[in-house]
Amino acid sequence: MYCVEHCPNSTVIYGPFCSYECPSDRSKTFIRSFNFYYNISSCVEACPEESYRWGSYCYDQCPDHLVNYPLNNSCLHKCPENYFRLRYNIRTNWYSHVYSCNATCNKKIVNNTECVDNCPSRYPLLLGQHCVSECPASHLLDQVSDRCLDTCIPNVKLNRTCYIKCPDSSPFVLNYTCVKECPKTLNLTAPSPQGFTCELECKHPLVRDGNRCIVTCGQKLVVNNVCENTTKCPNSFRFVENSTRGQMCRKNCTEKEFIFEEVWCVNKCPNFALGQRCLDHCPPSHPYTFNEKYAKEKDSTRCYSNCPSLTFGTLCVDSCPESHRAVESTRTCEKTCPASDPIKTDSMCLQHCSITESFSKSEQKCIKMSPGLVAAIVVTCVIAVLSIIGVFFMCKTPTISRNPSNGPDAAAMTDESEELFRHTGNKGRQNNSVKYECATSTIHFEGDLSQHERGSDADLELNDCLV
Repeated sequence: MYCVEHCPNSTVIYGPFCSYECPSDRSKTFIRSFNFYYNISSCVEACPEESYRWGSYCYDQCPDHLVNYPLNNSCLHKCPENYFRLRYNIRTNWYSHVYSCNATCNKKIVNNTECVDNCPSRYPLLLGQHCVSECPASHLLDQVSDRCLDTCIPNVKLNRTCYIKCPDSSPFVLNYTCVKECPKTLNLTAPSPQGFTCELECKHPLVRDGNRCIVTCGQKLVVNNVCENTTKCPNSFRFVENSTRGQMCRKNCTEKEFIFEEVWCVNKCPNFALGQRCLDHCPPSHPYTFNEKYAKEKDSTRCYSNCPSLTFGTLCVDSCPESHRAVESTRTCEKTCPASDPIKTDSMCLQHCSITESFSKSEQKCIKMSPGLVAAIVVTCVIAVLSIIGVFFMCKTPTISRNPSNGPDAAAMTDESEELFRHTGNKGRQNNSVKYECATSTIHFEGDLSQHERGSDADLELNDCLV
């Protein structure tokens, strides 16, 4: 008798001893994994609850020639009907894998009653999740993936087989089917990844050359989307566009295009543009152009009569160079500020300082006024406005009197109850005069007041009184 760390695989543990078989009081043998090469077998009265039973043996996982059946925790030779044998490639006993009966194969493939990662050579094709020897009549074979499919789209088919591209024996494509030739009603052919498709007309950006739809006409001219073997466009097509499809004859250039050399429609003029016309030089009437360095994202070829922003020589700019300032009154860039705009800032020449600034003659620049001074100016302006309003309303209430030097019967007269002056003195007297007093000025009316009384309106308006 000697001491060991583990009982040999051919023995079982019974108490402190290694025995070749279990006694009758502990007739069950529980076998569990210890490592890749070694199992531990123990004598137990009953199998543990989570173990799998096989006769008088209990296993933490069934051995390789059996399968786990979780429904009643037993080991079986094969799975019951409607169950699949699923192999787990993990270390659960001293074998390299274990099998279990599952109601589904999850994401694995079904081969007969077994869940596998790949179909075997006897059943090489995949129909849904099942391995089959050939596709049924309702399905098509995809040669690339070895799958049975309902449809080949976006690929093409020939004799119930799916192809990425039609074979040379049937190079044309009609409704995703490879055919030897196109029907007469669809006699044009266009290139595609699957082959040459049968078409009624050539679709943009393809052009027609005979019965073919091609990418470019090469040296031929394109007229109405058709390649024509001619060197000159028809009379109704005065313009030509250089495109990837070739030289295209066109009736007009689009609004976003320019006309170059009176014939070509181009996206940008090589030199300058005025309206839609390309020019070698800007004319004297439109001498200005944008400078790309100082005006980002602006068309540098357009000619302008006046710059929409700032003028720097004959260039239009969004901002002046660092060596120049923008003159406020002329919107030009100058090195020195002119007399019309003498006030300098870091980037501008100004005519006047802002309302919150004052001009310093010694420093020749605008200086921010203190908040107190700004408030005083505002108050002064408010008082001036109120004073003007007061003077206006004073003029609306005049003082009217007769001149006492014109006769002994002259009498002072003021009538606040009437809007206009009405003379009520002696009508027979001559050389009468009326004096209007309006705030600081006096207006004399000389003459016979009775003449005014005989008019259509004896009232005298005092409009001349208003200042």
